[in-house]
Amino acid sequence: MMNLFYDDINICLQAGIILRQIPKKPTARLYPNPANNSVTLVYELPEVSTAEFLLFNSVGMLQLKQQMKIDVTQMSLSTEQLAPGEYHYQVNTSSDFQLNGKLVIIH
Repeated sequence: MMNLFYDDINICLQAGIILRQIPKKPTARLYPNPANNSVTLVYELPEVSTAEFLLFNSVGMLQLKQQMKIDVTQMSLSTEQLAPGEYHYQVNTSSDFQLNGKLVIIH
């Protein structure tokens, strides 16, 4: 059996064919969820200059605001100062992209 390797990008470029790159879909999720003392935000964002993580309690009051580093794909957040309950989060970018989700905190 022959092992074959196809390098589509180099083959197409040599033939003058431009491949269409499918843009990555932005994602953000928190784990563990429900959380106890800390939570980790794992994210993949489009090429933007700035992004921030916002956490709101069940009545919509801002509880936590954290700037995100675009060149990293995860960050840890402490939830020790937050009361047990359900929270909603947003990831906002400077390119007007927004991701939303829910976080449950238990102690």
